[in-house]
Amino acid sequence: MRQLLFQIFYISIALTLLPSTISGQEDELPLPPVLDLVTVDPATGQATLYWTPGGSPDVDAYIIYLYINDEGIAFDTIYIPEATNYTHTESNAGSFSVNYVITAHNSSGDGKTSPLSNPLNTIFTTASLDTCNHKIDVVWNSYNNEPFAVDYYRILYSIDGSPGNLAGTTAFDDTVFYLNEFEISREYCFTIEAVLSNETVSVSNLSCINTNIKKPPDWINADYASVNSDGKVELSFTYDQDSETNRFKLERSENPSTGFASISEITDNSGNISIIDDIIPDRQLFYRLSALNSCLQPVKTSNNASVIFTQAVINGDKAEIIWTPLTGWLGGVDEYVLFRVTNNQVEEVARINSTDTSYIDDLYSFIYMLENEEICYYITAYEGINSYYTGAISQSNLACIEMPVRVFAPNAFTPDGDLVNDTFKPILSFTPKSYRLIIKNRTGITLFETTNHHSEWDGTFRGIKLQEDVYLWFLELVTPGGKSIIQSGTITLLF
Repeated sequence: MRQLLFQIFYISIALTLLPSTISGQEDELPLPPVLDLVTVDPATGQATLYWTPGGSPDVDAYIIYLYINDEGIAFDTIYIPEATNYTHTESNAGSFSVNYVITAHNSSGDGKTSPLSNPLNTIFTTASLDTCNHKIDVVWNSYNNEPFAVDYYRILYSIDGSPGNLAGTTAFDDTVFYLNEFEISREYCFTIEAVLSNETVSVSNLSCINTNIKKPPDWINADYASVNSDGKVELSFTYDQDSETNRFKLERSENPSTGFASISEITDNSGNISIIDDIIPDRQLFYRLSALNSCLQPVKTSNNASVIFTQAVINGDKAEIIWTPLTGWLGGVDEYVLFRVTNNQVEEVARINSTDTSYIDDLYSFIYMLENEEICYYITAYEGINSYYTGAISQSNLACIEMPVRVFAPNAFTPDGDLVNDTFKPILSFTPKSYRLIIKNRTGITLFETTNHHSEWDGTFRGIKLQEDVYLWFLELVTPGGKSIIQSGTITLLF
């Protein structure tokens, strides 16, 4: 239908060119052909035109024109009435877009030439290497939508002369394509195909470039982010040593989904970067390392390295330890190990499944051996199998809780030799720096005295068992934190 309407349009143009008085059929102009397709041979840059005759009788030739500034410039004539295509062997379609029109010619009588056909242009494409953004830009001009509309464009490419590959497609009104993934030091050649509504295809010229840029690392592994003994974050990254890039950017974030902030730029050629971030974390942090090109744009970025943030709280005689999960390791977390620090000694408490992020520690079994009023915990994570780095360990911050000072004294005991409640002493939740316990009778006579917090009164005085009665006790001590405590009370001796 569109082709028929186009022919009717050109018939109407032809009619307007007829003289006001028609003296005969020989005065009529031939109808113009319809130029259906213009396409380029990418290998030679030659352009080929395809057309449908206008339908006028006695057409004996077709004239081929370049169409420049809305004017036709004839450059060749085909004296074959049956011709429906023509190849322009000297076309400049390999250097720029070329517009064409054609006419039909009738040499009978005075010889007449039809009006110009519809114009069609070749597609000219250029490919350029954007080293700053590490991509190849492919740009082309639009193909004319008449007589057949463009449905979409196909972008084809080859590498070092290999068979073509489809890079992607764009909409009919899009004339730009970006190839973001490509190999270094190779020749990439591109052609564009306009797929038309009648299923024919107009092909562009061939545009080739060499991807000669510094080779970025194929991979960067975030080995670990671990809190050191100073409370600062120690970082390690390993990268591909075949890289020709030696500039890197270190970034930090509290939430990767909201972006990263640059904290330093690093120059390195060793294949491993170790650095300490002076921040003392009070929450979970994330780090990543990017290789930079000559325009200081990231061309390769590592996985994220996360800091484990640990907290601890007391709930009765229990300590609850919670931590943020370690994320980002390529090998995943194999397991967590919980450590307890008391009396300046480190003790492994538990090995914990990689999916858990909390643990309950029973304080009752060791609380009375504390020589200070603080218990600290930290988590260590061990990575699973990672082909880029072996044996990664990440340690959390030290989470400390201050133990409440507790002094408990029973109000009765039974020194009857049955090994149950046979002695008396105050019970402490800590190991005191100094200690003095005195027990007296009602008249004020001292029956027992000690400075050893482990010593117990067995209800005797000078080896003689005392009678059932109520006795007085007095306690003076200094806690590990330096706090002085003085308490007193009564203890009932029963048999």
